[in-house]
Amino acid sequence: MVRHDALSADLLLINGRVLTMDVHDSVAQAVAVRDGKIVHTGAVRASVGAPTAGAAGSCSCIHQ
Repeated sequence: MVRHDALSADLLLINGRVLTMDVHDSVAQAVAVRDGKIVHTGAVRASVGAPTAGAAGSCSCIHQ
């Protein structure tokens, strides 16, 4: 998934411990959700970018 998916998300869950259950048993710090579907998982910096990146949108952000 690409970074622009995370920036257009409705909901960001960050600073958590997310078990992705992929073939590598990856652990992510952030999840981006749009229209009820996960569109991105990864590190916080990769998911949210610069602090002002989502300022113009209407995204909710939940710190874990």
